[in-house]
Amino acid sequence: LPSLPLEFLHPRNASRLTLATEQPAGATSGACGGQRLDLVESHRPTLIQRPQGGDMPSRLSAWVEPDSGRLCRADVRTRDASGGESGFEAMVSVYFGYDAAVDLSVPTRMNEEFYIPPLGRGTSEAIYRDYRRFKTSGRLLPPG
Repeated sequence: LPSLPLEFLHPRNASRLTLATEQPAGATSGACGGQRLDLVESHRPTLIQRPQGGDMPSRLSAWVEPDSGRLCRADVRTRDASGGESGFEAMVSVYFGYDAAVDLSVPTRMNEEFYIPPLGRGTSEAIYRDYRRFKTSGRLLPPG
């Protein structure tokens, strides 16, 4: 879900996150030079829940372009809060870039790493391109 970081960053969820106390000095991401912000999900129940119920707190690192506020990259790390080394954990990294065809900042790549006991570890990558803006039109016809 490349929209996962956007859900965490949506204003309706602002009260769920607290700024991590120690911010990395000068940590930037790639060509956009975005400033890194680390956020911790502190509200319960958490946005992501275990299938059988229960909290799975997340940490979010977001690289934001200081001048424009544009999101360049976001990492969401989620783990099973039930404790122990045998719990589920995942990290989703989404990279964003400007696409002139739709005149928007859009996901360009997503990488996922996950651990599901007892199945083990896995990784995936998705590349997003060829965005298009769909247009529709209509007209009203006079009655009769």
